[in-house]
Amino acid sequence: MPSNMNSAARAQHHLAHCSTSTPARRQRGDPMKTRWWWLPLNMLAWTLAMPLLSVGLRFLEQHRILAMSGGAVAAGAIALLLWAALIYARCVPAAPELSRRIGYFVAFVAAMLALGAGALWLTFWAIVAIYGL
Repeated sequence: MPSNMNSAARAQHHLAHCSTSTPARRQRGDPMKTRWWWLPLNMLAWTLAMPLLSVGLRFLEQHRILAMSGGAVAAGAIALLLWAALIYARCVPAAPELSRRIGYFVAFVAAMLALGAGALWLTFWAIVAIYGL
């Protein structure tokens, strides 16, 4: 900061560039406040969680710790769906126009469906590689 600034200019400079009075939180609706890499990172983690969850459930079933029942599989599927909803709520920027909001939602759902299909394919090959057919 230049030393020839008066106190009012210094205060304005400080508020504009050095404000630490509020935590750096993402404000919904302002995509510039969102870190752009959170969305693909969370989507990648969601995709990799599906094979890990499947292999983990298979391991627990093999060691007779947890039976691979419909309830256990449904709980895993519900957890993945809730995680996808949380990703959408936290990482997809809001838009003031309804058409853009619908477009973001459709793009997100299409991307998650494609990633889900890829994760199922990866899960199948992970199970085949570890346990065989």
